[in-house]
Amino acid sequence: MSSHFNSGIQCLALIARFHQIPAEPSALLREFQHNDCTENKTLLADINLIRAAKSVGFKAKFIIDTADKLTDHVLPAIARHIDGHFFIIVKVTNDEVLVQDLTDASTSPTGRD
Repeated sequence: MSSHFNSGIQCLALIARFHQIPAEPSALLREFQHNDCTENKTLLADINLIRAAKSVGFKAKFIIDTADKLTDHVLPAIARHIDGHFFIIVKVTNDEVLVQDLTDASTSPTGRD
């Protein structure tokens, strides 16, 4: 869970900074990272990321949605990639989604799939 969860905490800290809310990634990791080696570690990472977001003052919940419904949600938002790491959905326009993926240090528009 550690590297994927770390990417979620980094995304949370970046969004908090955008909203001028103090959020120190190392403190959030100490408080919310759990070194559980069970099969439910992805679910635990999701739950702990939501707890971390709520602890800094955000309303947070985990949803599963399709790309065409992204305009219905408050942005920026944290999303989980199919490989498990987290990234930020910054903006949604007609047929493009602007994402900030901290694992590859780029901001790139992508088409909706």
